[in-house]
Amino acid sequence: MLSSLLKYILIFVLWGFYVGFQQVNAQDFPKELATPICTDQIIPPNVPESTEYEIYPCGSFYFGGFGGLSPRPPLSPYIDFYYVVIESGGTFTFVITPDEEIDYDFGAFKNPNWEDLKLTSILRKRGSESSPFVTGEFSTGLALYAEGRCDVGAMARYFDVEPGDEILIAIDRMEPIESGYTIELGGDAVLECKIVGDDYFICIEDDEVSADFFSEEIMPDIIEDFPDANFSFYEVLDDAIYATGTPITFPYTVNYNEGEGTEIYGRVEDDVGNLIIVLRLNFYLSKKPKILSSETLNLDPICDDSNGKAIVYLNRYEEDFITDENDTIRARFYPNEEAYENGDFIESPDTYEAENNQVIIVEAVNTFSGCTSDEIGRIKVNLEESPNADLSDGYIICSDPKGVLDDSLTSVLIETGLSEEDYDFTWIYRDPPWAYVGDTLATAVPNLLIDTPGSYSVTITNKEGIFCEQNITFTIDEWDPPDFKIKSISQPFEKENGILVYDINAYGAFVFKVDDGDWQSPQADRQLIFENIEPGTHLVYGKSVAGCGELILPITILGYPDFFTPNADGINDTWNVTGLEDLSDAIISIFDRYGKLLTQIRPDREGWDGTFHGKNMPSNDYWFKIEFKETLIDQEGFKFKQPTVHTGHFTLKR
Repeated sequence: MLSSLLKYILIFVLWGFYVGFQQVNAQDFPKELATPICTDQIIPPNVPESTEYEIYPCGSFYFGGFGGLSPRPPLSPYIDFYYVVIESGGTFTFVITPDEEIDYDFGAFKNPNWEDLKLTSILRKRGSESSPFVTGEFSTGLALYAEGRCDVGAMARYFDVEPGDEILIAIDRMEPIESGYTIELGGDAVLECKIVGDDYFICIEDDEVSADFFSEEIMPDIIEDFPDANFSFYEVLDDAIYATGTPITFPYTVNYNEGEGTEIYGRVEDDVGNLIIVLRLNFYLSKKPKILSSETLNLDPICDDSNGKAIVYLNRYEEDFITDENDTIRARFYPNEEAYENGDFIESPDTYEAENNQVIIVEAVNTFSGCTSDEIGRIKVNLEESPNADLSDGYIICSDPKGVLDDSLTSVLIETGLSEEDYDFTWIYRDPPWAYVGDTLATAVPNLLIDTPGSYSVTITNKEGIFCEQNITFTIDEWDPPDFKIKSISQPFEKENGILVYDINAYGAFVFKVDDGDWQSPQADRQLIFENIEPGTHLVYGKSVAGCGELILPITILGYPDFFTPNADGINDTWNVTGLEDLSDAIISIFDRYGKLLTQIRPDREGWDGTFHGKNMPSNDYWFKIEFKETLIDQEGFKFKQPTVHTGHFTLKR
């Protein structure tokens, strides 16, 4: 047991050392150190310099015998770095094939941690530790058939990739000896070309057999990728590798060769003449495609969408303008002459929305070379006008359980605005509304009077021309007369009085007002509060906005005026409590500021006139006490009366 414990302690210590080693020896990796590639590369023999980078594609340690950790050496420092960006596709592979029997290894990092390659996830690392002089297999890289990420074999597992993924490839040789190799890229991934200019085209006429390529047509793209380099071009690969033979001079004449490319090689050197890389360039002469017909193709009429437009499937007419002998020759469509001149072609010709009498321009294009036909064809769109009735308004009728409403409220006239002479009309009633089919109504009129709520549709069809129709579905809602309740939202004799409209049970839209106030709509919770209501009896009006009826409810707010002015002007000449007029047994006692009883009045009479024993009382504050029996409702809904006393004060002004 002790030996096992010591073993695990050793593993723990080594693992801690490993983590610490990773952190202490972190290395920032500049992306510009890697050469961007997007095609197969031929790397000529050269003697690499030491990069002084320690690259551990498979980690700094591995589990050795007895369960312990053993240090793993890095790649040799004689490393070439390459950089790949994924444009599309799902798998990425590459194969490194030496020109001679040289021991090459590699490391590959998907979306590497550029600040420290060691911190790149192990799942995004690949590498090889092959012994080719033992296995006899000198090629190495990533393969679709391989499973291991860091096998001792020559090939490692491929990368699953997505658009935008970045891959760093590090290729080393064990010793700084002069050697060359090729890199072949594979998988179904399409790479974003950082080195552009690999394929160049000149469009030629049928009778032409050669053409000249000029340096200004190819150099800008290449210089952009190697801004500080020197360039020379050769017809033979070895001449480009070793800078032998006679370089190509521009303009460079290329023959047609039945459309096959002419391959040349570009030597890229640094400012002291060292080889950086060899580029493979292809020059193509491409015959301009031909349009079969430059005549205008008049399409048979099709129905528009009731708004003067229709979807036209332009790809169906491709065979009218190009042959099917060459898969790379396709038709390209433009919405008009101006768009054709500006190169603004239709992106989705399979579902193009066209207008009546629109003339669409057609050209033939070679999708490989980009060459286009000198002549163009035309397609004229002919649309038949479809019926265009507008039944988008909401339709409402009123329920009339008491039979008191006018017919104009309990029925609605659906008007298409179209004539019976030009169109046929089929009306359908659906019950329930979501039913796929319904009952066809025994009428074919353009305008229909309907007195039953529900879901309806009408199909309108042209009587002349091609068969064009419009299908419209609409709904007729039935609204109710108003049904609601009201109550005061303040305690008796409070100064901040309000009325709550609630329990609006009827179906429809309603508005409310108090007395002669403005109409207001309820909130989303179907309630409405009227604030700052004066004491007294008020009328609350509620009505349907569709005219389906009106309900008026009275409400009394208990209160009293804060002051009165007994000056015989007919305004506020007496003081009394409001809202207790129906309670004849209510007694109101009025006192001066010293508590002396001046008088007792009843709410159903005129009120106090500001005198005591026939003499005018002075301007001052006076107190009152109200005694009455308030009607309340218990939890079981029974009404009962409870003695209530309320006190307050008011001001007499003279």
